[in-house]
Amino acid sequence: MKHFLFGFLLSFFIGKSFAQNVSSFWIGFSPNFQSTKETRYTSNFRFGLAYVGTLGYSNYNEKRNIFVETEFASATLGAKNISSTRNLQAGLQFSYIFQRADRINFGPDLQVGSLLQFRNGVRSSNNSISYLIWNSLGITANKPFIIGSRPCNLIGSLPLISYVIRPSYSFPFTDRFLLQENYNLGLEDLRSNIVKGGKLRTLNSFVHLKLGIESYYFVKKNFGASIRYQFSYLSYLKQKSLFQFTHQLIFSFMLNNSK
Repeated sequence: MKHFLFGFLLSFFIGKSFAQNVSSFWIGFSPNFQSTKETRYTSNFRFGLAYVGTLGYSNYNEKRNIFVETEFASATLGAKNISSTRNLQAGLQFSYIFQRADRINFGPDLQVGSLLQFRNGVRSSNNSISYLIWNSLGITANKPFIIGSRPCNLIGSLPLISYVIRPSYSFPFTDRFLLQENYNLGLEDLRSNIVKGGKLRTLNSFVHLKLGIESYYFVKKNFGASIRYQFSYLSYLKQKSLFQFTHQLIFSFMLNNSK
């Protein structure tokens, strides 16, 4: 989220050499509007408001930015329907960004995430618990710019190859687990087979695109805040399709330390 924040901190507010390292910690809160279509349950999109908490850390110098952020979201979709859906979503992002003065900054991006869905109300022969778990390697990029005297940043990321875990249509287990002749429902065996039951996917079947714009506000040298709009698109086109669109407005508070 703060991919180029520390360049702005140094050049506009700290006024020290770019050779130093700047570390930053932040905590954020976001209302999140979700629209999700889980084709195991419905042919229509269901809508709802989620609440998201984020924690992050970054270490920046003139050559690179190491960025780590985690988030957790909880939402109820289709609350007015007879069978609403409870969504729990978590994510961890790690990026190593190469800094290029006056150009687009970019680098490799590692993401681990999960979307767990519980179907409420109506029971059917289909699995009432659905999940999508992914481990992705891709690219991230950002481009700083100025609006008036306000430092801003355009941000984007996209996974290129992913290891995706998805349950069978009628049971909360992977197809690999159900292929066993005598499968054991013990926790250790179940966990192992769920992890091993994933498949490698590329952009033709799994997409998790993030695009955002962020503006920064500074109260003191070591304290500031930011506001960011982020759009996310998540889709998986195998084992019954899943689609999700999210719109977030993220408010964050930051502490910075220069060395």
